[in-house]
Amino acid sequence: MGTVEDTFVVPSSWLRAIRPRRGGAPAGFSPAPTWAADIATLLAKRPSLRTSFTHPATPADLRDAGLDGDTPLGAAVVVAAYAGPPDTISRAAAAVFADGWVAQHGLRFAVEAAMELQGLGYGAEWNSSRVGEPVVRRVRGSEGAGAVLTRVRAALAAAPEEEYRSLVELLGSWRGRSATHRVVTAYLAPTETAWVEEEVAGHLGGDDWRILLMLSSVTTVAQVEALVGAHPPWALLADAGLLHTIADGLGVAAAPLFVQWLDRVTSSADVQRSLLSIIAAMPTDEAFQVLVDRAEARHVAAALTEASGRFPRRAVRLLAAAASRRGVAERLRAHVAAHRDVAAEVLPALSGAAATRVAAALDTLDRRIIAPPPALPALLVTPPWHAAGKPVVIKGLRCTDEPGIAWQPGERDEWLHRSGTVGQWGPLRSDWPALARDIDAGTCSWFDTFGFFMHAPIDLAGPVAARWRPSRRWDGERWSPALVARFGVLVLPLMLELGAASLLMPFTGPEVAAVVARRLDGGQASRQHAVDWLRRHPEVAARALVPAALGRAGAARRLAGQALRAVADLGRRDAVEAAARGYGAEATTAVTDLLDAGPLDAPQARPPALPDWADPAALTPIELRGGAGTLPADAARHVLTMLAMSRPAEPYAGLSVVREACTAASLARFAVSLLQRWVEAGAPRAGWVLDAQAVLGDDETARRLAEHIRAWPSEGALARATTAVDVLARIGTEGALTELHRLTTKVRTPSVRARAEERLAEVAAALDLSPEQLADRLVPDLGLDAAGTLVLDFGPRRFTVGFDERLKPFVADETGARRKDLPKPGVRDDPALAPTTAKRFTQLKKDVRTVAAEQIPRFERAMVFGRRWTGAEFHRLIVGHPLVWHVARRLVWATFDASGASGASGASDTSGASDTSGAFGASGAFGACGASGAFDAFGVLRGALRVAEDRTLAGVDDAPVEVLDSDLVGVAHPLHLGATLGVWAELFADYEILQPFPQLGRGSHGLTDDERDRDVLARFIGVKAPSGRFAGLIRGAWRRTDGHIYGEQGWIARDLPGSRTAVLELDPGLHYGNVSVDSIQTVTDAWVRPHHTGGPDQPRLPLADLDPIGAYELVRDLEEATA
Repeated sequence: MGTVEDTFVVPSSWLRAIRPRRGGAPAGFSPAPTWAADIATLLAKRPSLRTSFTHPATPADLRDAGLDGDTPLGAAVVVAAYAGPPDTISRAAAAVFADGWVAQHGLRFAVEAAMELQGLGYGAEWNSSRVGEPVVRRVRGSEGAGAVLTRVRAALAAAPEEEYRSLVELLGSWRGRSATHRVVTAYLAPTETAWVEEEVAGHLGGDDWRILLMLSSVTTVAQVEALVGAHPPWALLADAGLLHTIADGLGVAAAPLFVQWLDRVTSSADVQRSLLSIIAAMPTDEAFQVLVDRAEARHVAAALTEASGRFPRRAVRLLAAAASRRGVAERLRAHVAAHRDVAAEVLPALSGAAATRVAAALDTLDRRIIAPPPALPALLVTPPWHAAGKPVVIKGLRCTDEPGIAWQPGERDEWLHRSGTVGQWGPLRSDWPALARDIDAGTCSWFDTFGFFMHAPIDLAGPVAARWRPSRRWDGERWSPALVARFGVLVLPLMLELGAASLLMPFTGPEVAAVVARRLDGGQASRQHAVDWLRRHPEVAARALVPAALGRAGAARRLAGQALRAVADLGRRDAVEAAARGYGAEATTAVTDLLDAGPLDAPQARPPALPDWADPAALTPIELRGGAGTLPADAARHVLTMLAMSRPAEPYAGLSVVREACTAASLARFAVSLLQRWVEAGAPRAGWVLDAQAVLGDDETARRLAEHIRAWPSEGALARATTAVDVLARIGTEGALTELHRLTTKVRTPSVRARAEERLAEVAAALDLSPEQLADRLVPDLGLDAAGTLVLDFGPRRFTVGFDERLKPFVADETGARRKDLPKPGVRDDPALAPTTAKRFTQLKKDVRTVAAEQIPRFERAMVFGRRWTGAEFHRLIVGHPLVWHVARRLVWATFDASGASGASGASDTSGASDTSGAFGASGAFGACGASGAFDAFGVLRGALRVAEDRTLAGVDDAPVEVLDSDLVGVAHPLHLGATLGVWAELFADYEILQPFPQLGRGSHGLTDDERDRDVLARFIGVKAPSGRFAGLIRGAWRRTDGHIYGEQGWIARDLPGSRTAVLELDPGLHYGNVSVDSIQTVTDAWVRPHHTGGPDQPRLPLADLDPIGAYELVRDLEEATA
């Protein structure tokens, strides 16, 4: 093995935060050239600084030194006063002061000032008004402005040897001043190992600050262990720079320490990443093996990728040895592809399974047919950015339009009086000049401020509004329209700062056009706002954007050109051409060329540099159509560049050529491997990787992306997960929409679930469907035949797959005998067919488990909330579906009159499905039920039915039942069935039909007459039950509410038919993430409120307001939880 992989080298990424040491990681020093101006800026931010060291309580020598400022003590006084309580100073400010000391007075002065600083402290002297006045005092050792020390230490580490030895002698003279001064000398000069050892041996009195200083100076594991023992302080673990400093001081010897700390810290993702990154830098087999052993653990992937790139030979050896694990095997294949020559060199030294695996990976690469250049599309041989000509640049163009505002008819008045906005506020005060002064001073109440803006004379209020900059901006879209309507362009600067696209819609002018051009490059909502503005103001937009579109190369030129083409695409090319003529003949020609150019003909922006982790050799190959081979590495790199140049709403035009030339499946695999490499690298800033999944992805892409979406929030990547939901929607395949729907029901993170619901609703609306109707159409058939079965062929033996009431698959042999599971392939079975068939059944069980977890609860919700299907949907999507019908035939269904489609209450469930329960009325009386189960004139049920094994429909007497396409069908609730409930239960028992959830055996539940007159379910108040019972409710239809105190969730809630929500109050409450099934909860309240009205404190409703099914379900849940 080469010695390079056995040498510890401090990664360059560590240098910024590391505490430099003489002889350690390279870290030069030179004062910032702007130190003088920077110090002046810092002191200007502390106008009261001088008063602290001129206060009578500040000792005279410190006062005089501070006013003088040209002695080490004076310099230290200034910094102590600047730092203030709690004697801390930012890293940037510390560097400014220390650089000034060195640049103006020399390093010796800086060292003395740093030592003087350790004896100073900032305090407060209380006056007669009980106001603390700042003072500077002498103290017996102080943490002081500790960040200054690090900068001085850096200067010492870079000093010439002779000067350094002289300064070490100077530091020695300070060691007798105090315990703090001793520690600081050892920190500034860690080369003095005797000083360091002396301080470590003294145990530092448990002072964390001094311990942390010494950890930056240690050189042995024993010293670290003496300072922190087996339980390092959080201040150490949370400081990546300090961890890197320890690694710099100890080198490879530190590796076991970091592994030990890694195993002790599980609560912080940032700390784990820091420790793993340090382990990844250690050039030993033992350190690398730690990462391999944890390869599947959270946060390890990025560290293992880092280590593999740093030590490629070691990676080949150790990954090959562990590649019996699937994840490691995939990593090995990618690593060998990226380091083919290295793998070939290492192979002869390997043996056994490791050698076989590396040889197989190399053989796969050798057998890969690389397409020659003539077989490639031209843009993959010579991409446009290589052949692009010099863009036409016309200097000196400037749009002279003034900012303006252009209202549509009635729009200004609507903005001024928009319901619920401040435009409707009246003033509490009318002393306008005084109010104006208060607003300028920032002391005016929010209500009086808007009373002033809406009612004060315009000549007085206008200038105030123009300079007003409120701190409250989170709801700017609510209160800003009235300001815009009254003051127009005077408040344009504020609207630009607020950044809400809707607020800019009526404004015109070059500055607004530039903002709109940037928004055109954003997400879907941002782009739509931009298009709306361009459609509304095409002439203004064109005049404002032509100069930038013909200006120097850069983002502004690209965005302006893109916006001009968008105006032309909106049918207003005439406006663009007219605007260009206003700038002269040369501009007219250039703009015409811009509009006429194809997307690949236009001058290309400089392509972005690709990161190391996006190495084409490590990605799945892209295959040309027709078996012409795979893209060579350079061509694949060009594809990556196109993806990186793409925008969310505008993929690079050349990608359409790539999709025509290459197979869709290989492009999708390429994109997924790119996603995996990006995740393994720690998901650095590269949003184009997610966008690439939308451009090239397929159903498998969607499945992999959905896995990440579910995991990322718990890894501190909530924003990434939310963005990925948008990508999932843009993939747009049936599988992607299925995953999107699963996120709406399975993901626990509210913001991710809400985004998924928004995107699913958009897709459904585009198809003129509700989200639930769309979900019906996304249930996969999993390759089952029309009868809902699957034949598994082993060659000599064949098995048929069936499904039980929970959709759990089983198999039957050719005699019809049912088996618990598919037998393993035997020696007489087809050696090629049987293993493939067995794998297919394994995947089927996994897929069915996912579908069952979605569909069975959906049908139960449909029963409770009164979801209705048309007869046509029932026949096609339920009875006719190969998998769903296995659930449907184990339920009792019913047909309903059209009057039940919407319900008398007009209620709907939270999923958007229609709710007919209100048609039964709030009294709880369903009317008399006859033998057929049909209701009288007050009901809506026409008749009940079941789906027979031959998929015909039958009633309770087994007589055939016809369901017309126009009928309304739903899952029957026990209350629907009335007197026929027992008959149906007996029928299902006779036929041995087991149900997927309790329907016929749901029990008898409801409110008493006395309870209907109340607004609390008193019979449950004071009842005690184990926490696990209530946690079980949350796993069902109940959910946690938003409010919780110290991790305790005091309320849980569930939605009920009729737009009602039940709330249950518990004491002590369920603890987030730590529900003990053995702890006891007491029900302290149970009530009902309107749906979507906020938290538990919202108005209560009488229980009589619940419809019968809602009351039934609420009581049933509480009886089961408290039984």
